[in-house]
Amino acid sequence: MAPAKFERFFDLPGELREHILSHVCVFPTGIWVGGGIDGRNVALRPGTIADFHRGLGTTRNATNVTRAQTTNLGGYGADASTTEGEREGGDRAEGRLEEEEECADPPVNLFLASPVLYREAGDLYYGRNVFYLDFASNGWSKRQRREMSKKLRASRGGQAALHSEDEDTAAANVMMADVRAKLLGHPDTVVSRRRIRSVVVDLRRLASSAFVVSELQDMVLNGALERIRVNILEAGVPSGSQQRLPSQTRGRWLQTVDYAENPALRALLVLLTDPNLERAQLGVPVWEHAWFWCSFHEGAVPGCAASATASAQSGQRDTTTGDGFFEVQIPRLVSSCVGDSAEFRIKKVGG
Repeated sequence: MAPAKFERFFDLPGELREHILSHVCVFPTGIWVGGGIDGRNVALRPGTIADFHRGLGTTRNATNVTRAQTTNLGGYGADASTTEGEREGGDRAEGRLEEEEECADPPVNLFLASPVLYREAGDLYYGRNVFYLDFASNGWSKRQRREMSKKLRASRGGQAALHSEDEDTAAANVMMADVRAKLLGHPDTVVSRRRIRSVVVDLRRLASSAFVVSELQDMVLNGALERIRVNILEAGVPSGSQQRLPSQTRGRWLQTVDYAENPALRALLVLLTDPNLERAQLGVPVWEHAWFWCSFHEGAVPGCAASATASAQSGQRDTTTGDGFFEVQIPRLVSSCVGDSAEFRIKKVGG
């Protein structure tokens, strides 16, 4: 009997082919770029990922919930005062992630099978998934560092004593950064990234956003990118000297920092107001953010500048994005910080 012809797949109606391919190419919860072992992409899991957003803890009391929330997908910004119970809860959450981790790398085998599959499978993978780019992470999770250390020791012939855990962690961080940077900036990925339609980007510092913003602008102008959400965690995830500031000094810094004249903010706003975008969002962490943002978001939490007037107002609607971020009102921010500049008056042709 002659072997079955694979080409019969293409005799199916397009809608049926799309339905079949979607089981391989579409990850409804989104794709965490570089979030897996060895830097592979993994599918976000409902419930499990929520544990990371909420601090990996299961025994927090009401007084430390907002501080513990500074841990995100990669474990960045974790509160040093976390209890042993919280750490145990984190280990359980991390174990669940390890059990459920699902590789979400591009289906290269399908891409190489035929030009038709390259087009159809690629359109589904890059067009129907939301890609999460975490540029705010201090490092990988404990599980990722452990696996990376094993690989590094094996590559050195077992001479682990010559290298510290910090060195292994640094090497893991470099690998993860390379994965994210390769997707956005490497010449070999330019065709792939220009097929992406939806991204969520976490930035640690507004001042370091230039590279990310420029690449996203290219994906909008020369590609298919239509939906962007950017989370700014500069205040919520302090780095360097800010991380070591006494609480009172840090509180004053949060109250006085002003981004109004910051060129990085202007560049970001140019991106988010591009008329080719279908949806653009800007978020700041509910648990802690500079008071500068409080003039541009609704709702309030303790420690937020808006909380000073919140008690005098009733019926305030919740404008968080559902995962611990206030949504910043972009038009209000543009009006206040950049006024009526020509670059913000560009209209979409035919719009």
